[in-house]
Amino acid sequence: MSHIVETPIIPPPTILTGEIRLYAGEQPPELPWIICDGTPISRIVYQRLFGIIGTRYGTGDDVTTFNLPDFRGRQPIGVDTLQIRVNHATQRDLSGGKTTHTLTVEQLPAHKHGRGTLSLGTKGVHTQNHTDPRHNHGGITGSGSMGGSGRGMTTGGGAHDQMTHTHTIPTDTAHIIIHNAGAHTHD
Repeated sequence: MSHIVETPIIPPPTILTGEIRLYAGEQPPELPWIICDGTPISRIVYQRLFGIIGTRYGTGDDVTTFNLPDFRGRQPIGVDTLQIRVNHATQRDLSGGKTTHTLTVEQLPAHKHGRGTLSLGTKGVHTQNHTDPRHNHGGITGSGSMGGSGRGMTTGGGAHDQMTHTHTIPTDTAHIIIHNAGAHTHD
C-alpha cells in the first residue's frame, strides 16, 4: 500500500521587472535591485528592464545605454486621471513641482494675528526689534504720545509685500530602487 502525501507548493513572491520600492539600507541593494538615481545603464545587460521602461527616463547615450528613473530628492505620485487628489497628475511620466515657491498675496489664506504688545520707557535711546514676514496682515502702524507708563500705538496705515518661504514636511529619506530581472527564486 502506498501513501501519497501532498505538500502545498508555495510559489515565490512575484516581483515584476520595473517594480519600484523604497530601500533604507546603507549599502546599495543586491542585484537585481538598482538605485533609481538617473544612472545610464546598458541596454544589453539590462535588456529585460529596457524592454519595460525603454527611454522613458532618458535615452542614455542614444545607442547602448538608457537611464534609470531619478528619484533623488523626489516623491513618486500615482496617476490621478480624474484629478480627485492631485491636479495635473493625469498621466504617467510627468514630473513637476518645486523645492521653493514664492506666494503672492492672493495665494495666502485668510488669517489673523493677535495685536501683540509694545511699551516703551521714556529714558534715553531704545531699540525695537520686529520681524516682518513681508505679507499683509491688515495690521496698522502709527504713533502715540509717551507717558511714564507707556502707551499703545493707535491709528494709521498698513503695508504688504511678498517673499519666498518654505513649507517643510517632516520626512525620513530612503533609496528608491527598481527591480531589473523579473520573477526569480533564491536557494
